[in-house]
Amino acid sequence: MWSSNDNNLGTVVPLAADCEVPWQDCLSSLFVKIGIRSQDKKPGNKFKMDSNSSADVIKVRLQMQLVGQKGPLTGMGNLFFRMLRDEGPKSFYLGLGPALTRSLLYGGMRLGLYEPSKYVCELAFGSTNILVKLASGAFAGSVATALTNPVEVLKVRLQVNPDSKDALGEMRKIYVEEGAMALWKGVGPAMARAAALTSSQLATYDESKRVRSSMVAGVVSTLMTAPIDTVKTRLMLQKESGGPGSYRNGFHCGYQIIRTEGPRALYKGLQPRLLLGAYSTQNAGVLQSNTSRQIGSKFKRHMF
Repeated sequence: MWSSNDNNLGTVVPLAADCEVPWQDCLSSLFVKIGIRSQDKKPGNKFKMDSNSSADVIKVRLQMQLVGQKGPLTGMGNLFFRMLRDEGPKSFYLGLGPALTRSLLYGGMRLGLYEPSKYVCELAFGSTNILVKLASGAFAGSVATALTNPVEVLKVRLQVNPDSKDALGEMRKIYVEEGAMALWKGVGPAMARAAALTSSQLATYDESKRVRSSMVAGVVSTLMTAPIDTVKTRLMLQKESGGPGSYRNGFHCGYQIIRTEGPRALYKGLQPRLLLGAYSTQNAGVLQSNTSRQIGSKFKRHMF
């Protein structure tokens, strides 16, 4: 596990170094086809993808600082330059394979479930008011997260373990040492966080049709769910050893963090989390508008 004192760190081995077409290009092409990523090759679009991946790695590293103890914390800028110096630029792309896979699966499922959920509620209650939209968003986000939790666990493990060779090797290690259920660590807090974020992002945009409004709601929900995100990360990265730092569940984890590190520790990694929240909310609003016309109309035609 990564710590602030790790200086002699290994290199990152590509998942598909021997392939003629890199796996990153394959996933990028798939993102273009389903509308998750623009086909535009301008540097600005690449910067968005790169900064999003880097912010996620930095966020997880910040959340794992000084586990179980109080002390001065390293800021986002200092951590960035330390990683660049000690581990090299590749460290900002740790866990990129699972991250892209989760973006594809989680993003597709939560957007795909939102419209059908909304229309089922309309059929049952005869209304699609803001409460129905919030409930539909919460359902879509929580179900999508529950199904993709193993990929999220694998992602955060790779992000804090530069010595891990590949995703399949890390998954095999988790299964052998901790059992299959370890892939669902932190699923409760993850579902709660996803329900809050998805309902605020999709329902707010669906109601107002304004990206700016949904971004404000996304930032507010990010601030509210930051402690849950920290708890989720801690649960996913703990070992089943029963030793110091072992948490029984989400509530116990939150209590131990407050008791040993102070309440502010629940907001570790908040700066990159806000960057990620604003970026994902902007994309979620635009994608929701597109999918509502395609998935929603087809589903409603078959249902009614």
